[in-house]
Amino acid sequence: MPTPELLLERPHGRAEPLISRRMWKHVIVQGCYQLFWLFLIIYGAPAQLPAFAVSASHRAPAEGGRPRMHSCVACLLPCPLRD
Repeated sequence: MPTPELLLERPHGRAEPLISRRMWKHVIVQGCYQLFWLFLIIYGAPAQLPAFAVSASHRAPAEGGRPRMHSCVACLLPCPLRD
Protein backbone atom coordinates (compact mmCIF):
# COMPACT_ATOMS: atom_id res chain seq x y z
CA MET A 1 0.00 0.00 0.00
CA PRO A 2 1.53 3.35 -0.96
CA THR A 3 2.12 5.87 1.79
CA PRO A 4 0.41 9.30 1.67
CA GLU A 5 3.81 10.97 1.16
CA LEU A 6 4.45 8.84 -1.90
CA LEU A 7 1.05 9.74 -3.35
CA LEU A 8 1.76 13.46 -2.92
CA GLU A 9 4.97 13.32 -5.01
CA ARG A 10 4.89 14.74 -8.51
CA PRO A 11 4.85 12.15 -11.32
CA HIS A 12 8.05 11.43 -13.19
CA GLY A 13 8.40 12.60 -16.78
CA ARG A 14 8.21 10.32 -19.78
CA ALA A 15 11.77 11.09 -20.82
CA GLU A 16 13.29 10.29 -17.42
CA PRO A 17 15.09 6.95 -17.21
CA LEU A 18 13.53 4.15 -15.16
CA ILE A 19 16.94 3.13 -13.81
CA SER A 20 18.91 5.98 -12.29
CA ARG A 21 22.71 6.37 -12.40
CA ARG A 22 22.90 5.20 -8.80
CA MET A 23 20.98 2.03 -9.67
CA TRP A 24 23.29 1.35 -12.65
CA LYS A 25 26.29 1.75 -10.36
CA HIS A 26 24.87 -0.78 -7.93
CA VAL A 27 24.05 -3.26 -10.72
CA ILE A 28 27.56 -3.02 -12.21
CA VAL A 29 29.30 -3.31 -8.83
CA GLN A 30 27.15 -6.30 -7.87
CA GLY A 31 27.90 -7.97 -11.21
CA CYS A 32 31.65 -7.47 -10.76
CA TYR A 33 31.42 -8.82 -7.21
CA GLN A 34 29.62 -11.95 -8.39
CA LEU A 35 32.07 -12.49 -11.27
CA PHE A 36 34.99 -12.19 -8.83
CA TRP A 37 33.60 -14.93 -6.59
CA LEU A 38 32.58 -17.08 -9.56
CA PHE A 39 36.09 -17.04 -11.04
CA LEU A 40 37.63 -17.52 -7.61
CA ILE A 41 35.52 -20.62 -7.04
CA ILE A 42 36.07 -22.03 -10.55
CA TYR A 43 39.82 -21.42 -10.82
CA GLY A 44 41.05 -20.78 -7.28
CA ALA A 45 39.32 -23.54 -5.32
CA PRO A 46 40.88 -26.46 -7.26
CA ALA A 47 44.36 -25.02 -6.71
CA GLN A 48 43.90 -24.52 -2.95
CA LEU A 49 41.53 -27.33 -1.98
CA PRO A 50 42.24 -30.87 -3.19
CA ALA A 51 38.56 -31.80 -2.87
CA PHE A 52 37.76 -29.46 -5.79
CA ALA A 53 40.61 -30.63 -8.03
CA VAL A 54 39.69 -32.23 -11.36
CA SER A 55 40.71 -35.88 -11.33
CA ALA A 56 42.50 -37.62 -14.22
CA SER A 57 39.31 -39.46 -15.21
CA HIS A 58 37.58 -36.14 -15.90
CA ARG A 59 40.32 -34.79 -18.14
CA ALA A 60 39.88 -34.83 -21.89
CA PRO A 61 42.90 -36.54 -23.51
CA ALA A 62 42.19 -35.09 -26.98
CA GLU A 63 42.44 -31.55 -25.60
CA GLY A 64 45.88 -32.02 -24.08
CA GLY A 65 44.58 -33.03 -20.66
CA ARG A 66 42.66 -29.83 -20.01
CA PRO A 67 39.67 -30.26 -17.67
CA ARG A 68 36.19 -30.20 -19.12
CA MET A 69 34.22 -27.20 -17.88
CA HIS A 70 30.93 -27.48 -19.71
CA SER A 71 28.84 -26.65 -16.67
CA CYS A 72 31.08 -23.68 -15.77
CA VAL A 73 30.83 -22.21 -19.26
CA ALA A 74 27.05 -22.61 -19.19
CA CYS A 75 26.93 -20.37 -16.09
CA LEU A 76 28.70 -17.59 -17.95
CA LEU A 77 26.47 -17.63 -21.04
CA PRO A 78 23.88 -14.83 -21.10
CA CYS A 79 20.25 -15.81 -20.83
CA PRO A 80 18.04 -14.65 -23.71
CA LEU A 81 15.75 -11.78 -22.83
CA ARG A 82 12.07 -12.24 -23.48
CA ASP A 83 9.56 -9.58 -24.47
